[in-house]
Amino acid sequence: MPNNNKSIVIKDGSRSTEITDPSEILANLIDSIPAFVWTAGINGECTYFNRAWLDYRGQTLEQELIDGFTHGIHPEDKACLLNTSDAAHEEESVRSCE
Repeated sequence: MPNNNKSIVIKDGSRSTEITDPSEILANLIDSIPAFVWTAGINGECTYFNRAWLDYRGQTLEQELIDGFTHGIHPEDKACLLNTSDAAHEEESVRSCE
């Protein structure tokens, strides 16, 4: 009978770690993509930023959650980002802003 348990193995140099928890697998996959990803709660406040975003901003997750992510956005980009974010929250949809 085949093993239906899903897992991934993370290799860091000579060390490897197997992850079987689905939420940890998803978090590791999201952290490995070269795009900015974040999530927000129903109140619109951000609850998660992926590794690419944190590396780009030079912040820890804790700093980004406490300080809020908009303080580092270029003034010319801030209106588009906030309008897009507000619309996505209001419509419960996925949006993008360039």
